[in-house]
Amino acid sequence: MPIDKEDLKKRRWPLPSFPIGQEVVGRKGKESGVVFYDDAGRKAIAKEGKIYANIPFPKDYLKSCYVSEEKVKAIPLPIPPGECAINSLVKDREGKIYGATSGEKSHLFVYNPKGESAAIVDLGVVEKNCKKSSLVISADNKLFLGTKPEIGETLPAGRQGYIYSYSPKSASGKIEKLICPVKGEGIVSLAIDNNLNRIYGLSSKTGTFFIFYPDKGSVELKEKIDKDNLFSELLVVTSTGDVFGGGRWTKLFKYEVKKERLVPLKIKAPSICGREVYNKIESLIWEEKSQSIYGGTSADGILFQFFPKEEKVISLGKPLNQPHIRCLAIGKDNCVYGIAGKSCCHLFKYNPQEGDLQDLGILYVSSPRYWHGYEFDAAVTGENGEIYLGESDRISHLFVYYPT
Repeated sequence: MPIDKEDLKKRRWPLPSFPIGQEVVGRKGKESGVVFYDDAGRKAIAKEGKIYANIPFPKDYLKSCYVSEEKVKAIPLPIPPGECAINSLVKDREGKIYGATSGEKSHLFVYNPKGESAAIVDLGVVEKNCKKSSLVISADNKLFLGTKPEIGETLPAGRQGYIYSYSPKSASGKIEKLICPVKGEGIVSLAIDNNLNRIYGLSSKTGTFFIFYPDKGSVELKEKIDKDNLFSELLVVTSTGDVFGGGRWTKLFKYEVKKERLVPLKIKAPSICGREVYNKIESLIWEEKSQSIYGGTSADGILFQFFPKEEKVISLGKPLNQPHIRCLAIGKDNCVYGIAGKSCCHLFKYNPQEGDLQDLGILYVSSPRYWHGYEFDAAVTGENGEIYLGESDRISHLFVYYPT
């Protein structure tokens, strides 16, 4: 959302929670009656005899907390406000980027970086009143989408989520409704194994683990992740075909594909001491080169690396002094890019070769209009190494970050 720059210029003090600030290096008195902004951003009137801090700012202070603008692009969505929050992004074999939104209506869209126009195409409405959408893509470029319906006072409590499919090669161009995996529940996560041609998923209420077979159109229900329904809303498939996810208090679990069984692991993602009960695993992504999984937690916002073979977890630190690691992508440079933060998100980068975790700043563009990206929940790497980031606000854009 846009920021009132004129109001920012009037403020001579930074907010304590602002991403960057300067130490107080000098103090001087203010004349009685002078109006100024205090360090909480509130207007104040100077009183005679009082001493107030005076903080000098560098000339580029307002720019110093932003990602360099020449590295960022924002593409508007042709989807109405309240329906365009991007929840998931995938890339097909041709380099096209597909995404799914949530809100009053869930939409499926596509962006072709190689196309003549740099515009996003709305492929149609998937479902009304959708709280979350999960998108995966098969080896033959067919899309599968799982939905979690919004349950409110005006909506029936019995609403349930479905798996939908869309084939770009289909002459009809229609989004097809396939099946509801768990009756009376939505879908919070999908993960695909193209080698076995199966899709794994989690239901929204009970966290029931299921397998959807696209060729048969059937679902096989397994068991609940946790007896008290405490689980993380995500799954990731490794190169061995095993599936990993999060149970209660950041404990990891594995679905052993060879033995077709769910196995709770004795290890868990890192948390600040005593805060395990507040945390969930919020993001997971498989990294082929290191044969490891990168992940992030919610309440503490800690980035970690998990090695399935050794069943070992390494804490990589906090990229930001805020909660949440909302989404991750592996760059062509083997670095991990992600979004951290609650309501004023930052892009960060982890370089495994140097062990360097770096805050890159807030995403901001001035074209096609001035826009600050506040909230993001999806990321995917493009064909040329660019990082696509899905904004998840009332009015959202598809952001593109170009690493050096």
